[in-house]
Formats: sequence, C-alpha cells, structure tokens
Amino acid sequence: MAKPLAQSLEAMIDNETLHDVSVTQTDLLKKMSEMNARLERFCAESDHKLAPAQAACTSYIASMKTISQDLSNIFTRVRTLRKLLHQKYPSICPDFEEQKAPS
Repeated sequence: MAKPLAQSLEAMIDNETLHDVSVTQTDLLKKMSEMNARLERFCAESDHKLAPAQAACTSYIASMKTISQDLSNIFTRVRTLRKLLHQKYPSICPDFEEQKAPS
C-alpha cells in the first residue's frame, strides 16, 4: 500500500520545478548569508566608532554633574552671605526676597 502511494506522489512531482525551488532556496540562503555578514561588519564598525563618542559623553555628563553641584554650592553660599549682610546691615543690603517681589 505504501509503495503505490509513494509512486503516485512521485509521479505528481515535477522534477524540474523541484530543482528550480531548490536552486532558488540555495540562492536566497547565499544572499541572506552575505547580508548577515555585511550587517555584522556594519555593527562592528558602528561599535568601533561609537565607543569613543560614548566615553566622551560619559565624561561630559560627569563634568556637568560636578559643575551643577559646584554652582548649587556657590549659590547657597551667596544666599547665606546675603542673609548675613541683611541681618547686619539692613539699610545697605536689602533683603533678597524684597528685591525679587517687584519683578
């Protein structure tokens, strides 16, 4: 029973079409392999070029954070000095909040 079924299925298959499908699949596999290789080279080159930029950005971010902390510290000190000056010499150094209100 299996032999007649196999023979009838084999008779339905066109060998030329089967060969064409096989050739097409082989060509597609080759093209996809080539594309994959190109993408791998592109990714490697991108990583190589991106690494210095990432290092520079990390450095700049650290610098900006340090600068921000320094400025915050400076402005806190300036506000403290203004308050002390206002307490000691209210006529010479007006309160900072009073100067801010009219604006």
